[in-house]
Amino acid sequence: MEKELLYKNRSFSSCINAAFKLQIENLKNILKCTWLPILIQSIIAGCYTSLFANSIMMDGWTKHPFVTLSVMLLVAVLQLVATAWTLSRLMSLLNEQPRRWNFRRSLWMLFSNTVISVAFVSIFSGAAGAAIGFVLAKAQAEEASPGMPMSVIIIIGVYLLLLLLYFCLVQLPLMYTSMRYLNVEKMKFWRDLLPCHRTGLRHWGFIFITLLLSSIIISVICLLLMTPAYILGFARFTSEMGVVTGDPSGLPSYFPWLQFITTVVVLFFVYQVFIFEVLVIYFMYGSIETQEEERNTARITPPIPTATEVQGFTSSSPNLRQI
Repeated sequence: MEKELLYKNRSFSSCINAAFKLQIENLKNILKCTWLPILIQSIIAGCYTSLFANSIMMDGWTKHPFVTLSVMLLVAVLQLVATAWTLSRLMSLLNEQPRRWNFRRSLWMLFSNTVISVAFVSIFSGAAGAAIGFVLAKAQAEEASPGMPMSVIIIIGVYLLLLLLYFCLVQLPLMYTSMRYLNVEKMKFWRDLLPCHRTGLRHWGFIFITLLLSSIIISVICLLLMTPAYILGFARFTSEMGVVTGDPSGLPSYFPWLQFITTVVVLFFVYQVFIFEVLVIYFMYGSIETQEEERNTARITPPIPTATEVQGFTSSSPNLRQI
């Protein structure tokens, strides 16, 4: 596999260009190494989207809440494992570590990120839900409260603001921490989380603009690729909504299989596109590591005195004047 130099001080545009160049020049090797786990990811997502998603949205939570929750958890676990498998295959091409080592690291990194995300979102959602419940209960007890709707809107606004702050101050620096964990053999995720997070915060602007531009590129490509799946999904949703109201379904009997195959094919290419984002984060991590090394070197190395400083020191020292 032809590689770009990782530990190099790059700008955000250079990180994106390096990721694009690496993926294009090694497209065959990347596809050969990742096609199977990506196909498994696509099949899992296709099964959920085509077979379960609409029924869960329609009546799953009311008629079979335990089964619905179990299916969603199972899909999430399978996707997590399949994603770790894909990431480990890709990282084996980049860091030349054994696949088993990369799989353990990828799985633990994704699991840890999931735990952090669920913890923060649960705390924010629980606090917002409790606040809204308190406001509604107080309004019901008073039988009328003109300020109640505005209070609910303010609570929802604060909740969305907290989610935005979480994404900016926690999730973005966590991208650097996660990629460093996948490359540095001696690093422990939870032990080194806070020091690495502080490093990520120091380079927050660089991380933000790099991921923003790469995400815009990926979003446009994925939106175009997902168009067939969106059309079929919307057709099925509107058909089932019509069935609920008493209208006959106008979809053919093979439509679920058509939706399933289309979703699998589309997601296969979408997941391949997301490899580009991983490569961008990879070069972004290398650039931050280089900047940190240069920063530490500049802090340790004493500054070289200028000619004026040397002349002033010589004239002020009697021993040097005698020499």
